Amino acid sequence: MEKIKTERLVLRQLRDEDAPALTQAANNYEVIKWLNLLPYPYTLDDAQWFINSIRDTKEEPYGVFHKDKYIGVIGAAGLLGLGYWFAQEAWGKGFGTEAATAVVDLHFSDPEAGDLLSSYVVNNVGSARIQEKLGFKITSRKMVQRKYLDEIEQVKTVLTRERWLSL
Repeated sequence: MEKIKTERLVLRQLRDEDAPALTQAANNYEVIKWLNLLPYPYTLDDAQWFINSIRDTKEEPYGVFHKDKYIGVIGAAGLLGLGYWFAQEAWGKGFGTEAATAVVDLHFSDPEAGDLLSSYVVNNVGSARIQEKLGFKITSRKMVQRKYLDEIEQVKTVLTRERWLSL
């Protein structure tokens, strides 16, 4: 897995020593309520399991770091497409857009890469805004049962190569 550097961020594979910071960021209901797959409360064991599960992959997701401090996770590999979440203290600073731009650039740098899917929970204004800025278009809305929490309405989106290159 390659390391990605942007103007303010470093995106890299998560390491064992990142588990406490990951746990602290994810063990926050204001973060978890926008996600489908993370348990709440989020424990150190959950973080260690996640890091171990992606340790040997050549693909994403990346840990996102600002000034060497863990602030989130992002990736665009797999069936779910672009996915991300950020620690609450990182919200509203443009980090999501900056990291997502780098990951989308990497995705479309592969000439064989197809359309990029994503989604967000209704009322998650931050995620909706990131996707809007990147050129994602809404394809559908549906109710989904989250793994650990209640049912939510999810907005499905897509970004085509043509649209990305035209922005």
